[in-house]
Amino acid sequence: MSRACSTRATCASSPRGVQDLFESSGYLITQLAAAAARGGGDEIPVPRGVPDEARTWATGDPEATTYQFVVCAVPSEPGPQLHAWRTKLGEARTELDQLRPLAAEVEVLRAEAEELRPLHGAVEELEALRRAHEVLQRRLVAERAAFAEGIAAVEDGVYGSRSWRYTEPIRRLLKTFRKPR
Repeated sequence: MSRACSTRATCASSPRGVQDLFESSGYLITQLAAAAARGGGDEIPVPRGVPDEARTWATGDPEATTYQFVVCAVPSEPGPQLHAWRTKLGEARTELDQLRPLAAEVEVLRAEAEELRPLHGAVEELEALRRAHEVLQRRLVAERAAFAEGIAAVEDGVYGSRSWRYTEPIRRLLKTFRKPR
């Protein structure tokens, strides 16, 4: 296996960029070192009057004083695959960052659903009462029909009886004497 060492990666400004550059080119980095500016980065003079906060912000990045990255890399067939997987991982992380606020919304909705759970029990109770009412209503209709059939049978028995027929002339005679006044 041959080794290729590069002392300067001018198109990448972070260790991640250097790694992406090499992996996309088919190399696997075995060593990576950042060469810092000599003397703590004082090669570029900072004009007077620059606030300390701005100076702190500019030098707060760990790569603020890096002049170059020193890399040892070996040719690797899986290098582009690794680069592709890292790219997909980055996309997945971005998507996860976008989904995190939605997860918070889900938790809020879940809490609201828990608050409504006692109402769900009341709704179920009302539904059970409605079903019981329907059963009672059907039973009442059936009982009315049975009662009407019973009365019809009694009337048939009374009005169709021999005694009813024999007493019919007497009832008519009494009816004529009871004329309205």
